[in-house]
Amino acid sequence: MQTYILNVSGGHGHFLQWLLDRSCVDTPAIDTLPFNHLGASHKTYEQSGHFIFIDDLDTGKFLNSKIGKNAVMITIEDEILYWERSCLFRAGNAGTDLFDEKSIEEFLIKQSSTFPEYCKSKGLSIKDGYMYAFKNVAQSGARLYDNDRKKIIGIKNNNVHFLPISNFLDRQKLKKSLIDIGKKFKFELDLSNYDEAYGAFYHSNTILQTSKNIELYLAGDTSIKLDVLQQAYVDAQHN
Repeated sequence: MQTYILNVSGGHGHFLQWLLDRSCVDTPAIDTLPFNHLGASHKTYEQSGHFIFIDDLDTGKFLNSKIGKNAVMITIEDEILYWERSCLFRAGNAGTDLFDEKSIEEFLIKQSSTFPEYCKSKGLSIKDGYMYAFKNVAQSGARLYDNDRKKIIGIKNNNVHFLPISNFLDRQKLKKSLIDIGKKFKFELDLSNYDEAYGAFYHSNTILQTSKNIELYLAGDTSIKLDVLQQAYVDAQHN
């Protein structure tokens, strides 16, 4: 039976699809890496058809029209800062300049977000708008959106496995997730080359590589340059 990957924009759904396709013992061998110049897994490769990617905007329609399908839903949970940065930079190969508020605003408007207009109506910069969002995470757009996805009615009619995006940020957690997915949906994985695959993912993912910058900055290394969202997150802790 096919397994469907229910992505959230910027949530590494294409990478998960490639990783499962590459590791499943019942699919043809894959030698090519999927990473493009932004580190997103958007390069084409010979897919087996066993693992099917469902785009974020199509998730509700898919779940509400299917019964008994195996699916992995990538969720945001508590990794709101990482997800916001990843979405801005990687989703749709946007390449948004995370150090430039205008570039962020343009991306959001292109995605039909009302956030830039809301910020203007309140006399806030984009950075300060994100700061207030990080101060009240429970009511932030990312949290509300994630909650709505997990309440899609069709979930109860399908075999849905929830995969927090945080698992992509840790090599061992992601490996365990792959094992759990294989067991749940009854397909065998060969993870003997997993460390090599994850290493390629990490070294192509500048968003993940710079995630530790906040910890270093808060520990006293103020020479580190934080991007707009990271600075907003830091400001939320001190205002």
